[in-house]
Amino acid sequence: KRKEKKKEKEKVMEMMLTVKVGKEKQDIIIKPDQQVREVCRCLFENGCFSLTWKEEMQVYSMRQKAYINPALTFMQGSIYNGDILLLYM
Repeated sequence: KRKEKKKEKEKVMEMMLTVKVGKEKQDIIIKPDQQVREVCRCLFENGCFSLTWKEEMQVYSMRQKAYINPALTFMQGSIYNGDILLLYM
């Protein structure tokens, strides 16, 4: 039983977020230990948004009503399931 509980704790929960750039939006599923900047960069590189990715992109959390440091992971930035992130140039 202890091994089963340990395995459950090791599993990283996934979260669903909405990322918006202007009028475009994308619902995504991520892991809390992923870096905000890398996930956003991947969305742009995979054509999810019509704009071009820029390192200076600012990330705003609608739930927190605050800008988030994109160098942090989602967990470190207190971004939780259901949050809406706005990306600004």
